Amino acid sequence: MDKDTIYRQYHDKVLHYIIGKNINLFEADDVCQTVFIKIFNNIDRFDETKASISTWVYTITQNAVIDYFRSKGRSKEGGGIVSEDIVYVDTSFDHILNQETLSELSLALEKLSERDRNLIIYMYYDGMTMKAAAEKLGISYANAKIIIKKSFATLRKHLS
Repeated sequence: MDKDTIYRQYHDKVLHYIIGKNINLFEADDVCQTVFIKIFNNIDRFDETKASISTWVYTITQNAVIDYFRSKGRSKEGGGIVSEDIVYVDTSFDHILNQETLSELSLALEKLSERDRNLIIYMYYDGMTMKAAAEKLGISYANAKIIIKKSFATLRKHLS
């Protein structure tokens, strides 16, 4: 896949994911540009036998968002504390995505309850923060964290 195709196919998804992490549009555009610079600079290292292009792009995006919040947290006067619901990222799901095909993942997701499956979809496909996804489902943030942890354990069991 060439650079232009990757950019056309993923730019809007990447930007919406970043905005979904409560980053304002101006800064989200900067983070998005950083993502595509990293993609283009490392395209020759991409190995399609290890992950799909979408998983690779998502991983780079997720890492750029984490880097953004880390830099914001450090640059605030007094050390600054970044809200946990914005930066919470469970990277154990990346491991699953890198090892399994999307069809196997889809079958495993069907093993979860509708609420649990929707929470994962809202966070990892729609790019919502955990807090926003929890509110949409009418559950507490603390409950959402517990559900995600249990859901990942269930997915790992079904995918191994």
